[in-house]
Amino acid sequence: MSRSLVNDIKQGAREVKRSVKKAISEADSTASSSPSSTAFSSSSSSSSKKGFGSGSGKKSSKKSGGGGGFSFGFDGDVWLSKNASKRHTEKTFLWLSLAWVSCFALVVALQIYKSFRDVEYMCLGLAVSLPFVIVPIFYPAEAERNTPITQRYFLKANVWIFFFGFVGNYFWTHYFYKVLGASYTFPVKIMLNEVPVFLYLVTHAYFCSYHTVSTIILRRFWRSFKPSSPIVQLIGSSVVILVMAIITAFMETYTISEVPYYSHTNKYLMYTVGSVFYGIYFIVSFPMFYRLDEKPGDKWDLGRAAVDGLGAAMLVFILLDFWRLSLPSIGTSSRSWRGVPYFE
Repeated sequence: MSRSLVNDIKQGAREVKRSVKKAISEADSTASSSPSSTAFSSSSSSSSKKGFGSGSGKKSSKKSGGGGGFSFGFDGDVWLSKNASKRHTEKTFLWLSLAWVSCFALVVALQIYKSFRDVEYMCLGLAVSLPFVIVPIFYPAEAERNTPITQRYFLKANVWIFFFGFVGNYFWTHYFYKVLGASYTFPVKIMLNEVPVFLYLVTHAYFCSYHTVSTIILRRFWRSFKPSSPIVQLIGSSVVILVMAIITAFMETYTISEVPYYSHTNKYLMYTVGSVFYGIYFIVSFPMFYRLDEKPGDKWDLGRAAVDGLGAAMLVFILLDFWRLSLPSIGTSSRSWRGVPYFE
């Protein structure tokens, strides 16, 4: 009786073992036949070998925490996009950002700008902005070499930034003139709506860099911070976006403060109140730009990128005008400029 029972148990164990092996085999074959799984596995494998910049997969795994939770490691899979085109463009834009910042630092440190006039400033503007358009054309991601240029992420990103930045220069600069007491006195004659044209070009480089970095940080935050409460998620996201926006605005204001052609009536208020005012741009634009080609299967076209950039600009426009109507201008004790800033 006992021997029969032992045999039955052994037979049952063998059946369970066969069933488990069969289930694992079927799961493996299903995963390998799925295009999205294959692409993701390939991307993950490549990224785990390289990490964010260099190093082995084991090192990257250790840095990123591996076990989940709220961790800020430097594994490329959690910082950069899984979209090959977007991932490649983000890396390219980071290198281009380093290049133009170095160029600007050299121009300011050596005070070369003091001899600049229209031609030199226009050349400077083109030198820092055009690479964001040209370099990705000649240095595309391997996965998009056969993709039409109009469908590549870099062009959609440039279109979004162009419209957002154009509205910012053409209209919002006048809020700086009237509400914040700022002024430009560059020795140039090529202007568009009382704003030097070369600043439109420089702004494009600035904004490409800002929005690339903000997208990477937001992606890392949202992949790490996953509370059960949507309210906590909203509060956490709002704090991160607000801090990034104000720091970005302050750092730009501070770094150009010594340029003699950019002045303001009250430097302290410009650093503090002015940084919050300027930060409104990025409170709106950072999370909106992040959405561009971020969701798997949701590919944007150029038209959608243009409309979204203009939509973000309109929202910023409304918020800036609310500020104008509600708060005092810098350097005055009265309510802000009552007319529309760009109309005398």
